[in-house]
Amino acid sequence: MDQVATVARYFELASSGQVDEALALYHPDVVLHEPDCLPFGGEHVGIDGLRGLIGQVTGPFELTVRGVDYSAGEGAVIARMDTVFTSRKSGREVEMPVVEFYEFADDGLISRVDIFYKDPVAIIELGKD
Repeated sequence: MDQVATVARYFELASSGQVDEALALYHPDVVLHEPDCLPFGGEHVGIDGLRGLIGQVTGPFELTVRGVDYSAGEGAVIARMDTVFTSRKSGREVEMPVVEFYEFADDGLISRVDIFYKDPVAIIELGKD
């Protein structure tokens, strides 16, 4: 499977609730970087770290991805998403572009993800609802 297809398959599986199948596309030692300012910010390591991150994001928020555009570069894939974060407490929504950079191990599995939000402060404020 080529790298763009791998990332696209991850989104397909994750959005349909097939979490274990989606996580199988990640290297066991994957490293994910979220902006430090976010409540779930920092470095998340390994599949357990990824599972923890998913829980930290989906605990306070329902996350909807309305569309993803993929670009391939040398050894990396960029996914640009139109997302909606909905507070589980207030129901208030924040729409925001998110860009993720995916890198791959030699075995073709996702080994690193760097995540960037257009307005991380809006996510922080939404989490206060």
